[in-house]
Amino acid sequence: SRAQNMDALSSQANLLGYASVLRASLETSNVIPMMTTAAGNISPAKVLILGIGVAGLQAIATAKRLGARVWGYDVRADVKDQVESLGAKFVEASSTTQDGVYAKELTKKEEADLKKALANQVIDSDIVLTFAQIPGKKAPLLIDKKTVSKMKKNSVIVDLAAGTGGNCELTKVGKVIQKDGVKIVGEMDILKNVKHAATKLYSENIRNLGHRGSPARRYPGAEWHIMQRGAHPASPTNEVNEILFSAHSAPATFSHPLLWMPLDVAQRAEFAIIADVMAMMLLKGNQDH
Repeated sequence: SRAQNMDALSSQANLLGYASVLRASLETSNVIPMMTTAAGNISPAKVLILGIGVAGLQAIATAKRLGARVWGYDVRADVKDQVESLGAKFVEASSTTQDGVYAKELTKKEEADLKKALANQVIDSDIVLTFAQIPGKKAPLLIDKKTVSKMKKNSVIVDLAAGTGGNCELTKVGKVIQKDGVKIVGEMDILKNVKHAATKLYSENIRNLGHRGSPARRYPGAEWHIMQRGAHPASPTNEVNEILFSAHSAPATFSHPLLWMPLDVAQRAEFAIIADVMAMMLLKGNQDH
C-alpha cells in the first residue's frame, strides 16, 4: 500500500524477529546449526516460533539461515503457507482457526485446548520464541509452568509478548529467569542489540511520512502550516480536518493567500502525526531559548 514505507511497526518488528533469534542463541549453551567434526556430530537446534506476523516470519528466516530445524504456529488459517514458504514446518496444533489480518481473543476453552496441543512441540524444542499478541487485549497464555517443567535442560524461551502479559506463565517482565533448567527471557529492549539498524529504518519511516504528507509535493514552492486542532470553524472535532495552506509563493492560480484544503481520512491521519511531531519540535525550541 502507499503507507507501507511509513509503517514503523513493520520495520521494527522485522528487526525484532531477527534480534530475538540472536538473543536466544546467546542464552542457550548449545549451538544452532548441525556440526560434523572428527569428535562427533552435533544435531541442529529445534526452534519453535509461536505467533507468525512480521516478526515471526523474520525469526523463521533467521533461524533457518543459522541452520536450525524450525517449526511455526499461528491461529490464523492463512499463515501455514507463509511458514512453509520459508522452509519451516507448520504445527497442526488445533482445530481452531481464524481469518483476518490480526489474531482475535480466544475463549478460555480454546486457549486451554491450544496450550495442551502445543505442549508436546514446546517440550521437544531447544528454543521457543513467542510473538503471539492480540491488539488491545492481554497476550494469550500458550506455555504454562507444567510444560516448562518438562522441557529439556538448557532450553530457552524468549517471550516477546512480555509487555502485554506474556505468552509464558513464568515470564518476568524485563528479566531473565531460570526455572527447572529452562531460561525464560522477558526483556523488552531486545532491539537495543540492533539499534543502528532500528534507528536507520525508523528515520526512513519518518522521512517518508513527511514526504508523503507535504503539500509541497503537489504545489512546489508553497509553504504550509498546521493550525491548532479545533481552531477553525471547519474543524470542530479533535482532528486535523484541514491544513492551513499559505499560498503566497504558490502558483498564480491561487487568488487568496490562505486556502483551506479538504483532506481524506488517510491524509488526516498522516497530518495529525506530523502536527504532533512539529508541536513537540516547536515546544522544545521554545524551551531551549
